[in-house]
Amino acid sequence: MAPPSRAAPLVLAAAVVGAGVSAHAAHDAIERAHRATVDEAQRAALRLVSDEARRTLAAAPPAPAAPPENDGATAKTCNGPDCPHAADSGGEHPVGHPRSRRPARRKARKRRAKAKAIRERRRQVEASGPAPPAQPAAARPTRPSMQARLLQFLAEHPTIDGVRVRGDDGALSFAGTFPEGAYRRETGPVEVVATDPAGLASATAMAAIDERFALASTVTIVLVGFVALRFRRRLLVLSEVAQGVAAGRFDDLPALSGRDEFRWIADTLRETADLVREQIERVHGRNAHLVRDLALQGDHLARLTRCAALLVSPVAGDDGLDAAFSALVEDTDACLGVLFEAGSDGALVPRSARGMPLAAIRANAPAQRGWLAAAGRSREVSTHPAWTQAHPWMAAAGRVVPLEGVVTVGLRHRGRLEGLLVLAARHPFPERELGFLRDVARPFAIAMANRRAYHTQRALARTLAERNDELVRQRDELRALDRLRNQFVANISHELRTPLGAVVGYAELLADEIYGPINDEQREALEGILETAAHLLQLVNQVLDLSKADHEIAPEPRPVDARAVAEEAARMCAHLTKTRPYDIVVSGAPEAPIVSDPEYVRQILVNLIGNAVKFTPEGWVRVEVERSDDGGVAIHVRDSGRGIAPEHAELVFEAFRQVDQSSTRAADGAGLGLAISRRIARCLGGDLSLESRPGEGSTFTLHLPRACPRPESPLEPAKEAA
Repeated sequence: MAPPSRAAPLVLAAAVVGAGVSAHAAHDAIERAHRATVDEAQRAALRLVSDEARRTLAAAPPAPAAPPENDGATAKTCNGPDCPHAADSGGEHPVGHPRSRRPARRKARKRRAKAKAIRERRRQVEASGPAPPAQPAAARPTRPSMQARLLQFLAEHPTIDGVRVRGDDGALSFAGTFPEGAYRRETGPVEVVATDPAGLASATAMAAIDERFALASTVTIVLVGFVALRFRRRLLVLSEVAQGVAAGRFDDLPALSGRDEFRWIADTLRETADLVREQIERVHGRNAHLVRDLALQGDHLARLTRCAALLVSPVAGDDGLDAAFSALVEDTDACLGVLFEAGSDGALVPRSARGMPLAAIRANAPAQRGWLAAAGRSREVSTHPAWTQAHPWMAAAGRVVPLEGVVTVGLRHRGRLEGLLVLAARHPFPERELGFLRDVARPFAIAMANRRAYHTQRALARTLAERNDELVRQRDELRALDRLRNQFVANISHELRTPLGAVVGYAELLADEIYGPINDEQREALEGILETAAHLLQLVNQVLDLSKADHEIAPEPRPVDARAVAEEAARMCAHLTKTRPYDIVVSGAPEAPIVSDPEYVRQILVNLIGNAVKFTPEGWVRVEVERSDDGGVAIHVRDSGRGIAPEHAELVFEAFRQVDQSSTRAADGAGLGLAISRRIARCLGGDLSLESRPGEGSTFTLHLPRACPRPESPLEPAKEAA
């Protein structure tokens, strides 16, 4: 607190002088306001009197009678601008004001104009002749003159000093006095002059106001000085208390005596200081608790991080899980610890142990199976009674001192029990350690689930590898059998073609009568032998083509016109229509250039046209060539035969399969032509499809790309995939 200032008396004196100056300024302001109010009242009173004079005097005509006497007041009448009373002015200006001459000049101009008009009228009357004799005027009642009325108005209004009235002919009538500096107001032809229209005694009122104001100012200055001297010390004490509270010094605060407001303010400040001190102490206590909790949380997170770092080790090994379990036993100060792992059947199997041999745990596990199963069903951290020396695991560990803290933690992931943690310590586990075990249980469960999934995946991978090896072996065997089958078919076909050729040759020799003449019956038998041998030879050729379609198709692409190939195939099949009432018609695009093998394309078309003619005894067979949007070609072979049901559309493309499998079918054949044709079409990069309905004929479409792909056997993709 600062010491009391020695300049306090000077400050007090300056305050007194300032109060006096302020009082004088206030007095001047009051006086000016009073004068303004009085002046406004005088003008208002003069305005009322002037309005009344205009209503009373303005309409009365001037009278020739002499003005009566009225208490020494004079009343006169004069005409013309030379009248000494003609000095007139408008507004409420005192007599002699500079602006009072303007209305007089305007009125003089009006009077001159009126006189001129009267003279002009008189001149016109004289020019028109003598006027008729005047009739005697009727007697009219006499009215008081203007001067009498002016004197009467002044008598009725004692606050008015003088009145002037100007008649219509310019004559000026007046009564009373017209002092300099008086209030004036002109209303039409009437002008009123008064020094004190309202009758106010302003000097006496102002003197009374000055005396009262001086007395009040003196008393106020004395009281202000006394109060300032009385309260100066108490204000200094309050300032010291406030500075102490602001600086945080709550112990040594000065006190105030008495029962006034200063004492109440000082006590309030001291109570506020006590409350602030209590709040500060409470905040310090909370900060200490927060710091301690923060340290515990940091240790908690550090231990969790350590366990997580050990658990994220490669799942192929088991060192990470065992190392994390060892770190957990060390962090919780447990004397004994066992980690159980759930097997494929759900049974808990000891995996790792600390503080006792793992073999002893495995030996005593069957006896503890019920207790372990009950602990595993719990979803929370469970506490159990203390272990004494009689417990099997205590005996296996060779411990004598009982272990008071025994807890089990079930390790569950996605609802499945993955394992169980069993920890035992000398003292019960505190709540924060139980919370740490709850937090660490989930990472352990996830790690054990990942380990189980990894081993399961490895077992599946081994099983798949074994099955794959078995499939590869079976594939190789099937390939070998397929090669043997193809070789067998080729050998048999060659062996059959040789004797068939001999049979056909000898039958033709006999039919040509090389060995002698034959009769008709013998010739008919020879023709049957030749037809049967030709049919058998065709079947052998188709079997050979089928065996080649699987292994030996090697297209030789070159530019070719698909329309020309279609016309050539139609000519080759023309002999088949000799017994039919129609011919094969080729239509469509005049040119269809592609890059493909013309021999294979011709073989496919001959087979399709031959089948169409075979199953169409009457009607028509057409070949249409159409260019595709992708630059390829679509060749349609249409017929009006009996058609094929939709469910048999894919059956006709299988080897040795026909729609009519009965022994009494009308058409012969082994059912290999369409199968061979589709395989060849796919080797050329295209395809062969069928659209047909029973009774509406059939349409076989050969799709060929713009360019044939490179030669590739159908089995090569399978070999590459293997």
